Amino acid sequence: LLTVAGMVVEPSEVEKGITSYTTMLALGFWIGPLAGIILRGVIELRYIMFAASLIGAAAIMFSILLSKNWNIPIDEISEEESLSLKSVLKLPNIFLALVYLTFSLAMGAIFAYGPLKAKLEFGLTDQLVILFFLIYYFSAFLARLLLLKSKLLIERLGLIKLIIIGLLESSFGILITGLSRNLMLFGLGLCLAGLAHGLIFPLTASAVALATPIQLRNLGNSLHLTAFDIGSLLGSVTGSILVGFMPISYSLAALCVAPLLGLIPLKAFSHLKADQSSQKE
Repeated sequence: LLTVAGMVVEPSEVEKGITSYTTMLALGFWIGPLAGIILRGVIELRYIMFAASLIGAAAIMFSILLSKNWNIPIDEISEEESLSLKSVLKLPNIFLALVYLTFSLAMGAIFAYGPLKAKLEFGLTDQLVILFFLIYYFSAFLARLLLLKSKLLIERLGLIKLIIIGLLESSFGILITGLSRNLMLFGLGLCLAGLAHGLIFPLTASAVALATPIQLRNLGNSLHLTAFDIGSLLGSVTGSILVGFMPISYSLAALCVAPLLGLIPLKAFSHLKADQSSQKE
């Protein structure tokens, strides 16, 4: 779907198409659980799951309609390039994947051990834990909505500065989430982490789409999202190792270093982008 989102629009609107898709993605991630929490007080869980499956089935109809009303655009590239992975494994895509990986380390730790902290230290019930973690996705939704509606923001700050802001927000977010001693600070940490996710995913995904030919964009996105999966796995595994030596709070806080490491490949990407721009001039 990420690939399709960048292909159904004009080439000049790729960033807008991807940001629109990720905004709707974040919207679904907080509306779905919120609806489940509300309905849980009225009907049994199995009926909620059944209703969710029916809603999800609507995507089949929409995908059929999409396939009948859309022709895949084709870039004018050589046959040799189209059959080669060199167009995907470019340095810009690798650097962007590393940025996303370091960010997802923090996110993986938050989602693996944040709920445990909420239950053990704050005594929240399962329903309240779910409700509290909606702050994360609601914040991501607001950040993407801001990107979508404020062209001036992107024009003034630029891609690199916005990603830097996202990495710093992620670092502060996991630090505050880990060290928080009350629910207000815990919620603030989740809010900052969610804002970071809301910025980093659409921005890096848009950059990958622009750097990859259309025929290979699905592979480019696969590389990018695989980096996220690996980072999430490493974040939860690293957290489990740290929990063996220190409390959950300190284990979470220690992983605030991970997003800061993303500044290294981001700087390399920035230099590469500047060199490419100077060569074109």
